[in-house]
Amino acid sequence: MRLPEDLAALKRAQPAQAAAMLRDGHTAAEVVAAINATNLDLHYQVLAEVLARQATPPPVPFALLAMGSLGRGESLLAPDQDNGFILEDYPDEAHGAVDAWFRPFAAELCAALAETGFVLCPGGVMAMNPLWRKTRSQWARQFELWAQRRSGAALLFADIFFDMRVVAGEAGWGQALSRHVVGVLEQHPALLAALAAQDSRFGVGLTFWGGFADDEPGPGTRTDLKLHGLMPLVAAARLSALAAGVTESATPARLRGLAARGQLGAAEAARLEAAFATLLDCVLRQQLADHAAGLRPGNLVDTAALPAPRRQELRAALRAVRGFAKSSFAGLTGQLW
Repeated sequence: MRLPEDLAALKRAQPAQAAAMLRDGHTAAEVVAAINATNLDLHYQVLAEVLARQATPPPVPFALLAMGSLGRGESLLAPDQDNGFILEDYPDEAHGAVDAWFRPFAAELCAALAETGFVLCPGGVMAMNPLWRKTRSQWARQFELWAQRRSGAALLFADIFFDMRVVAGEAGWGQALSRHVVGVLEQHPALLAALAAQDSRFGVGLTFWGGFADDEPGPGTRTDLKLHGLMPLVAAARLSALAAGVTESATPARLRGLAARGQLGAAEAARLEAAFATLLDCVLRQQLADHAAGLRPGNLVDTAALPAPRRQELRAALRAVRGFAKSSFAGLTGQLW
């Protein structure tokens, strides 16, 4: 299907808008919030466009979920798709008709999002995959099964699901699922321990001697500040927040929620928020430089090109992330990392 050109144009305009906001003195966090808001609005508009082109209305009410960085409010310039559907419960005998409507609709939606500029998720975390298209009751039961089984796939999928938010449809469904997740975790704390053991494998982008890690294949010495900076912080904040009953999905909000519950000192929470802002700024500016050079924006940051004061700030940020991640994962697993 062909979408209105203005939708894809909005996505293509994001690098120029982000660069202009930075020049005007906005912080990276403010720029990322604007990017994320646009991305959410694009999902909403694409959904409405695809829905309007259907020959018949949906057989049951549904909601569109965003997960991953978009769900947290932290998407940068080149996010892939992480989405799903919550469907209203329906009788088993209606499944054939319901699925016959939603299966092609979900595939059309994901294709339309890709046309807009959101590449297909390589891991299949999309509404076109039946795993990510369930009724309200099925989602509740699915998370219970993930908590009980704790297989490699269950851990991966549960981790993705934690960052969900409703983009369109009944927002209360997402809130109810979040409350259900907190209740399940209270009954199955071993899930958080297993996730912490898995996430403890994230290292930060510093060498033993305090230099920046080389994550660039072949020639070059760039550091992947998403994999070895943002992700350890995001994972530690997510699991610690869930263990404390914090239901917010944004990383800074999770840190503040931990501080409000006395699980994190106010000074450390502020230091970690500053570290998050520093990492966002470094990745965002590198993505803009990549885009200006005709490259697809990525997460490999040329730390050698940063001014000396910025490198010092980045080292401090990574050290703060490393300390928080180690203590968080150790507290959840009972092991020292």
